[in-house]
Amino acid sequence: MAFDRSKFIPRFIEDANDHLRAMNRGLVSLVENPSDSSLVDAVFRAAHTIKGSSRMMKLIHISEMAHVLEDVLDGLRKKNIAYSHTVSTVLFDGMDTLSKMMTSLSQGEETEPPKKIMALLKQAAQGELEDQVDQEDQENCPDPKIDSEIEDSLSPDTGAVVRTDTDVQKDDGNVSRDSLKKNEISGTAMGAVEETIRVDVNKLDALINLMGEVVSTHKKAETHARQLHDLFLTVDDFKPFFEKKEQIHDEENSHAFEKFFHSLHDRLKQLDRKMQGYLGQFHPLMGQMQERSLELRMVPLSTVFDTLHMVVRDLCRHSEKTVSLEVSGGDTEMDKKMTEHLKDPLLHMVRNCIDHGVEPEAVRLKAGKPPHGTISIGAGIEGGRVCISVADDGGGILVDKVAEKALSRGIVTESSLKEMKPLQVAQLIFNPGLSTAEIITDISGRGVGMDVVRQNIENILNGTITVETTPGRGTVFHIRLPETIAIIHVFIVTLNSVCYAIPASHVTEIVSIPANEIFKAQEKDVLRLRGELVPVVSMGEVLGHAPFSHGVDIRKETSVLILISGQKEDRLGMIIDSLLSEEEQVVKPLPLHMRGLHLVTGAILSDSHGIILVLHMLHMVEQAKKIHSPVTASSEKEHDPERFPPHILVVDDAVTTREIEKSILESHGYKVTVAIDGVDGFKKAGEFAYDLIVSDVDMPRLDGFAMTEKIRAIDMHAHTPIVIVTARDSQSDMKKGISSGANAYIVKGDFDKNNLLETIENLLGL
Repeated sequence: MAFDRSKFIPRFIEDANDHLRAMNRGLVSLVENPSDSSLVDAVFRAAHTIKGSSRMMKLIHISEMAHVLEDVLDGLRKKNIAYSHTVSTVLFDGMDTLSKMMTSLSQGEETEPPKKIMALLKQAAQGELEDQVDQEDQENCPDPKIDSEIEDSLSPDTGAVVRTDTDVQKDDGNVSRDSLKKNEISGTAMGAVEETIRVDVNKLDALINLMGEVVSTHKKAETHARQLHDLFLTVDDFKPFFEKKEQIHDEENSHAFEKFFHSLHDRLKQLDRKMQGYLGQFHPLMGQMQERSLELRMVPLSTVFDTLHMVVRDLCRHSEKTVSLEVSGGDTEMDKKMTEHLKDPLLHMVRNCIDHGVEPEAVRLKAGKPPHGTISIGAGIEGGRVCISVADDGGGILVDKVAEKALSRGIVTESSLKEMKPLQVAQLIFNPGLSTAEIITDISGRGVGMDVVRQNIENILNGTITVETTPGRGTVFHIRLPETIAIIHVFIVTLNSVCYAIPASHVTEIVSIPANEIFKAQEKDVLRLRGELVPVVSMGEVLGHAPFSHGVDIRKETSVLILISGQKEDRLGMIIDSLLSEEEQVVKPLPLHMRGLHLVTGAILSDSHGIILVLHMLHMVEQAKKIHSPVTASSEKEHDPERFPPHILVVDDAVTTREIEKSILESHGYKVTVAIDGVDGFKKAGEFAYDLIVSDVDMPRLDGFAMTEKIRAIDMHAHTPIVIVTARDSQSDMKKGISSGANAYIVKGDFDKNNLLETIENLLGL
């Protein structure tokens, strides 16, 4: 019978991805410490192990790829070749290629490595690689931009990968709104690959020991339960005697009855004491079992953090900046299910730090900073919560620019903006469509990332995210998450005799104060808490219960119970009727017919109070703020019906591209006019006030940059959004796009219709 290796594929993929992560860590460290031979040895061993395992599995192409990587590393070990930037780049590209091959394998297909990268690695192993890889080689190497399938293949979840047809469309690692919002990986995991997780044997031993104690205690309880049942049968035997009342008054029978009663009392007392003791043992045992069971799903955050080194490296190559990544707290553990949902938000924040935060080298030097930027990611446990920080030492968020953009997009009103402190204004970056980038690119600036990052962290991970910024010194994102989403700590409160559950993670404190301490400030109910004014609303009013009349009904009470949510300037108080209890509960999803409830996130089953809805506190706070400020910017800003649908001018000399863009835009409700080149585009722009213009760059007679400059000179198009869609992907061309007056820059090689549509919606304020 032939030996079936296919059943070992899942384990091979899991092991290989572990070694790929080790290679990534080693190569990143080697860049900073090229003379450290121990790092070369570690990366060599990882490549060697993959080669040996793949050869055992008869995976010839993977084995060949690992072999040439091993040859280069062996040359470095033996000092036969010198470590250089070029050798480092080729090693990284080889590792990236191997990662892609692992991704293909997890989809059931073993692919061949590109001949060009194999040739480069062989040259490197022989010491024949030139100092600089020529342009042709660079173009044939794996794309230096971030490739999301690499990230997925290096993620701790080996069953979750993406299969991408690179001949049709590249994936540059840009996290789109759809991918972030769904937070799930397109396609299913390889059919044969079951989701697995490595568990420390000590954790299993602890759980098994606990199970032994539970079984032992259960057997003792069973024994006494039988004794209790026997006692019941004894009492039942005396039932006929009790029914003959005259016998009870007989002196002899009376004495027997008294003796029986005392015996019964003593035995019941003894059983009760033992049963209570067992219950007392069961409670901590079950708690420990629950805790130990959850620990089995815990993985170190390093499984996520380690993949970000490659992200930073590739982004730096694309942005022409030099940034180092410093990571601490990677041994902090978190539920594996949560780490899967954490990867994309972290990826987007790191990309934001590089693209928007860290300044170009010349700007940093002028400001007296080191030429190289730094991104720091840290993690730790505080108060039972996992706290993650993502910081950069860049220029900080331009708060005034955020305020200006938020006002222009109708996110806030002038009156509410005047009341906001700088820290509160900075939080506006989490609103949809808000970006302060000078130009929108396929990497960032479309304003469709930070809002979805917040949605993922708040809605899926049940956490919070805030931002702090210091002009000229940098920005820090603070993320607070529960260690697991399996069980949450909730407060059970009542409103109009109805019970609700509130996640403790969103409660800063609960205070009871005299009702007369609530007073009016700028026509709003507030209380003074430790010297700070905190807005107050009725939670019942937020939920649509009978509302308090802005303080009148409140003051009829002698005291009120107020739940405080939020931090610093963003705090809000909600009045509740009573606090019943605190509980650890498993949150169940809502049934389909209830999933449209905006203010509810799930339900719990409480022993004391039955089925209770769990409130979505972040949405509750947003709703409460609307009650406090009923006039919103969105109500002030209305679209002119005569300007809809928006009219877009598409300028491109390539008929196919022109028609594709026209078809995409018309299918989404836009009115489209086309121009065949720059001269035609400029002529048509002078004849009509288009709402937006989409243009190519390389066109006969007049290129897109020059056309944009000329269109900007037309009064009616001085502020019309212009989107450049081009094959040019260099930083110098993007800068030229900015100087010419374009608002967005999308690279054709990475063209994604969703990027184009989201960019247009953002620029038009739709």
